[in-house]
Amino acid sequence: MNFLFLILSTSILMSVIILLALALFSFFPEQFSGKTRYFIWIIILVGLIVPVRPILGSGLITIELPWQMESLEVLEAQLAEEAAANNITTENRSNISTELSVNSNANVTGSESLAPSSTIEAKDAAKESVFDLMKKKITPIALILGAWLLGALISFSRHLYHYYQFKKMIRRWSKPVEDLATLELFDIVKEDMGLQKKNIQLMICPSITTPMLTGFFKPTILLPNKEIPEDEMALILEHELTHYKHKDLYINLLGTLAVSLHWFNPIVYLCYPSIQGDGEVCCDEAVLKNRDSDYRQFYGEVIISMIERNSKNQVAFTTCFYAKKLSIKRRLMAIMKTNKNRKSSFIAIALILTLTIISGSVVAFAAPASKKYIGTSKAKAIALSDAGLKSKDVKFVNVKLETENGIKVYDVEFYFGQTEYDYEIDALTGKILDKDLDIENFTVPGQNNNNNNNNNANNNSNNTNTQLIGTEKAKSIALADARLTADQVAFVKAKLETEKGRQVYDIEFYFGQTEYDYEIDALTGAILDKDLDIENFTVPGQNNNNNNNANNNNNNTNTQLIGTEKAKSIALADARLTADQVAFVKAKLETEKGRQVYDVEFTFGQTEYDYEIDALTGKILDSDQERKDD
Repeated sequence: MNFLFLILSTSILMSVIILLALALFSFFPEQFSGKTRYFIWIIILVGLIVPVRPILGSGLITIELPWQMESLEVLEAQLAEEAAANNITTENRSNISTELSVNSNANVTGSESLAPSSTIEAKDAAKESVFDLMKKKITPIALILGAWLLGALISFSRHLYHYYQFKKMIRRWSKPVEDLATLELFDIVKEDMGLQKKNIQLMICPSITTPMLTGFFKPTILLPNKEIPEDEMALILEHELTHYKHKDLYINLLGTLAVSLHWFNPIVYLCYPSIQGDGEVCCDEAVLKNRDSDYRQFYGEVIISMIERNSKNQVAFTTCFYAKKLSIKRRLMAIMKTNKNRKSSFIAIALILTLTIISGSVVAFAAPASKKYIGTSKAKAIALSDAGLKSKDVKFVNVKLETENGIKVYDVEFYFGQTEYDYEIDALTGKILDKDLDIENFTVPGQNNNNNNNNNANNNSNNTNTQLIGTEKAKSIALADARLTADQVAFVKAKLETEKGRQVYDIEFYFGQTEYDYEIDALTGAILDKDLDIENFTVPGQNNNNNNNANNNNNNTNTQLIGTEKAKSIALADARLTADQVAFVKAKLETEKGRQVYDVEFTFGQTEYDYEIDALTGKILDSDQERKDD
């Protein structure tokens, strides 16, 4: 899409050059020949049509683009990468579910119910093609590009339509010249101009009032259906054949392309009649070269005799013996003038040519730094590096660009064995903002609740006669798994709890700005669940030597959290359910972007509810419902 800004900058800079050329021709009309003016216009037309210029340096003016510009190829590659990253096939998901199911000895079947909810979204995304995803990437700049392209097509199509209608009229009403004297004169003029071998047709058309040249592939000189004296006929034929030698039909094509590409620029329309008029003057000068004043006067009289009172606009891709009435005076003055300043002409051509070439170095476009994301591949590499794993050892279930609290982040999720890794990585800097590790036993919440309750009853009866491992043992197990020692951390919680009829030790401690949360089986010492969160605030209860920490501790002690039970009741009230209707999966205190929240998850039938509740105010910050299909 950089092409659109290239066209816009070219249009603006070439408009300045056009105004400069018009000013030179207006203030110094006697200094420049028609040939010089016409050559300058050709340079300007090429500059309008070809926006690419040599770039010298970094540009005098740097304009930051409002959107990140990417070519279609880059966009397709990026979308394909995201699609591949989000894609988790049914086979892979089945493998993950099977492995976790075997390891946990759970009687669960069907990979669809076992896969995380993000994999369902990934499956849907995998069904979309690159071009389907591109529809989601439409930006305002893409709409502007579409509007410009539509305008250019309409403008050029309009010229083509008028030319088609004109050619249709010629085919219907024109007929070859049959007058032998005229044909003989035509052959003589062609031979004098070295065009005797060119297949140029001569036809009479009653629908026109002035001689003209038309036809790119079959050039044809059209004559009006009226008597023209022999001396005038020779002059007219030489004039139109000069247009043929100068390739003026192709210059007209360049002009039409320039007007179509820059249809939004009124200055381009302003210069177009001057280009046509100077093309006629250039042709006049070639015909009158080395002719005396009497012949020049006669030539001017012929031009005047061809003026139609109700003249129409010139059709695209043709040349006329006369231009609009406003340019006739200039043509007649040029006809009678025999001397031109060659030095001034050379300086003017060199000036316009130099300005056109260096115009590409005036403006440089820069993409906004805020939009240069690291990409999904880089985000995956960062997460794997932090986890100390390799891509071949894991199964990715989700890698996508999201917005969290106004910040663009990559959400990277993958499995290694029974452990699920979840990372949030800053899309601009690559910094790890949050990470989470969960050991999955993969008994689907809400499934076979009756069986679970029976098993829990049996477990409870057995647990009364079994020796627990103790709090200190549980702390040492957690520290060993985290590869830390007791003097490196600050414990904030270590207590015996009951989760779904099973006694567990809930161990929480801090190491630097990272919070570790473990659930350890109180009987066997097995780690049932663990969670790591990178925090952006001072560790609760940790005494630091900094003066400001004293104030922070005072504030913390005066702030009362609502508690887990209150958070659960708030979530149930919002869902219009009661505690005996649901099966709680999670209800714990966490920290999200420096704010303490309760993460409450429970199931009701085949529906999973997930709430984030402010730990201080009880306000529901986020809620989500998702139906699980068997």
